[in-house]
Amino acid sequence: MQRDAQRFANLASSGAETVSRAENKIAEAQQAEAVVKEAQSKIKLAKLNLEATKAGLQLEGTRTLSYPETRVLELDVELTDLKQQERNLSKEIQSIQSQLSITSKELLLQQNVLVIAPTTGVIWSIDSKSQEIVEANKSIIQLLNCQNLWVEAFINETDASKLVVGQEAQINLNNSSHVQWKGRVETIRAGTGRFEVGQYVVEPPPEITRRQLPVRVAAVRIKVDWPKTSRFDDFCLAGRSVNVRFIESKSSPF
Repeated sequence: MQRDAQRFANLASSGAETVSRAENKIAEAQQAEAVVKEAQSKIKLAKLNLEATKAGLQLEGTRTLSYPETRVLELDVELTDLKQQERNLSKEIQSIQSQLSITSKELLLQQNVLVIAPTTGVIWSIDSKSQEIVEANKSIIQLLNCQNLWVEAFINETDASKLVVGQEAQINLNNSSHVQWKGRVETIRAGTGRFEVGQYVVEPPPEITRRQLPVRVAAVRIKVDWPKTSRFDDFCLAGRSVNVRFIESKSSPF
């Protein structure tokens, strides 16, 4: 193309070809030369990129990674995630082990519990069953304190008005006249059988609570001078029936 353009230029100068035709041919030749140079430049760049790709390099455009490089990065990220999961699981395992240790100690305490009574006495009743889960502040057993026993007598309210606190009394065990104690009136409470008896008050006989008696009675609590040595095999006589005789008081004879 460049030779044709030069030939047209020579013909135009000699008058064998028109000038306009020669200029067109020259312009076409220059354009063709520019296209060729551009193509050669692209080929050269393509060859360089090819060599760079073989060498693991990139000369132009956004940096892209080869598959091995991309895979390495993916595995590195995955490894980091797994290490974090390992740390989290390690903390969780430590927490579970701590809870297991505490639970094991609690279970051991539940299996072997030493109950220390606040006072010396005898077991009166067992309120909790074997293998039962006992809640806090729930009663397990009721302990009878043999050093804190009393006699509660139920008498006619009319006769109770003749008694005074501190008055002496003589107590005899039923069917055993030789078993005898001395005591003093501690409290006098009227209205027995007309209202519900509290937990810490000795319940009156059933016929009184059912109001089958023709008279109203009063509950007289007597503090007894018990012997120092108590027998635990008979529950310190708790619940036994006795006969009470009040000693005549100077201020109020009875």
